[in-house]
Amino acid sequence: MSMDYLQYIQRDPGICGGEPVVTGTRVNIRTVLASLAEGISVEDIIADFPSLTPSSVRAVIAFAAVSAEEHLPLPAIPALAACRTLESSAAKRPQRPFFHRLFAP
Repeated sequence: MSMDYLQYIQRDPGICGGEPVVTGTRVNIRTVLASLAEGISVEDIIADFPSLTPSSVRAVIAFAAVSAEEHLPLPAIPALAACRTLESSAAKRPQRPFFHRLFAP
């Protein structure tokens, strides 16, 4: 069962410059994620930011997980296949002198 994190995350240009924050707070999700990455416990994060709840911290993690899935890079084209394609197309074209290639339409 996936968490409905949208009710916990807000993005408003008037709050923290439009950075995503925990709804109803000015706590930036980057701050929460950085704290977790440093090894700070959820209980300590909530102690530092009393407006947060365990559910809101889990929502930040869920939001980050979904964001990571959306922004993962596509697999690269294998270099060998790309080189062979370029080599075969270059071999079919006649080569012109360098000067002509600079100013050719």
